[in-house]
Amino acid sequence: MVDINPPIAGCVCDAADHGIDIDFQSSPNRICANWQDFYDPESGIKWSMMRRVASRIPVCPAVLSQVPLASVTPLMLLIPSVLANGKPTILTLRSQNEANLFDVVC
Repeated sequence: MVDINPPIAGCVCDAADHGIDIDFQSSPNRICANWQDFYDPESGIKWSMMRRVASRIPVCPAVLSQVPLASVTPLMLLIPSVLANGKPTILTLRSQNEANLFDVVC
């Protein structure tokens, strides 16, 4: 079998509670995130990376910090960070399959 498709992207939420998405964080030095429904039915997910980026635009935003993930599971992730009050922080989840194709979700 040949895998020509990237992983199927799920949902990334900014909150400590699974399935909940919020517009603010209560701590100035951590970001809580949870995610669900990422998978690849053909070759499986090889690795994933959670990144904190400066903005959604441009297509290749500056990566402020990143954390490798052992697997894409619906768990909470704490990223040690120094957050500026009033400045948005965007979390992205990049998943790559065994065919080296990837998908990124903000």
